[in-house]
Amino acid sequence: MDNKGDKILAAHGVRPRILIETPYGLTIAILAAKGMGIGLVNPSVVADGMIGGILARPFEPAVNFRALLLRPPDGINSTLITDFI
Repeated sequence: MDNKGDKILAAHGVRPRILIETPYGLTIAILAAKGMGIGLVNPSVVADGMIGGILARPFEPAVNFRALLLRPPDGINSTLITDFI
């Protein structure tokens, strides 16, 4: 868990016993579905319902995730792409 997550939990008197840590949301979701604990993931990981056996609940306070838009510098520069960016 990152430092921000640790601070949120500590502020509420929670000291998790972390046995596995991974940056991959899909791995976290599958481990939770297999009964190996709980995890914090971006909601997009479980939004399509493809992973059964998971009970998803919003985490409060909200945790912001950073995302990047990647594309090659010499790639196609269509109007659609420009408008999206």
